[in-house]
Amino acid sequence: MMAFLSVIIPVLNDGGYLREFLLKTPQEDDVEIIVVDNERSTEDILGICKEFGVIYLQTDGDISNQLNVGAQYASGEYLLFLAVDVRFTRPLSNLVAYIKKYPFIEVATGPLDQLYGTNDFISDMRERIRSLTFIITGGYMLVKKDVFFKLGGFTPRALSLFTWEDFDFDVKARLRGYIVYYLPFPAVHLRPFNFRLPDGTLIARL
Repeated sequence: MMAFLSVIIPVLNDGGYLREFLLKTPQEDDVEIIVVDNERSTEDILGICKEFGVIYLQTDGDISNQLNVGAQYASGEYLLFLAVDVRFTRPLSNLVAYIKKYPFIEVATGPLDQLYGTNDFISDMRERIRSLTFIITGGYMLVKKDVFFKLGGFTPRALSLFTWEDFDFDVKARLRGYIVYYLPFPAVHLRPFNFRLPDGTLIARL
């Protein structure tokens, strides 16, 4: 049966976060969960996916490729790209109901707070800016599937002008005239944002 919402989660040795997410996320009839593992993972991500009955894919390349592969496999009308360490404060069924109520939403993001106690001022200011500009974050991004493919999906980091695939996609969407909506569905990030170069080098943690 085709899903209405496909939740796409890229992972690289994040078994603990993935297991916790699946334990706390009830299965919904119109929601499918797709885990896209990086081939460099050394943890048994496949075993976790089998345990919880969710879709497992594996690919190479950077996170952009993982997300694109997940989108290609997805059956849902909408795609929710979600970091493995992001948690919603409300059930996914509420988000599905909201999207069905407002079908004009094609590209969206939402509030993303942090739970740990470092760099609180920086995190707060970044979220304030996002709430005013509706800048998309790859940790929490909703896109209608046909729009995603019209925009060409995520640009590989090595080819992107902006280093981060989420910001690159945000720019592409706005240049094509799409409105980026800010959803009333808060989420929390369980660990710091790690900003990396295309080769994986860590350059900042906020």
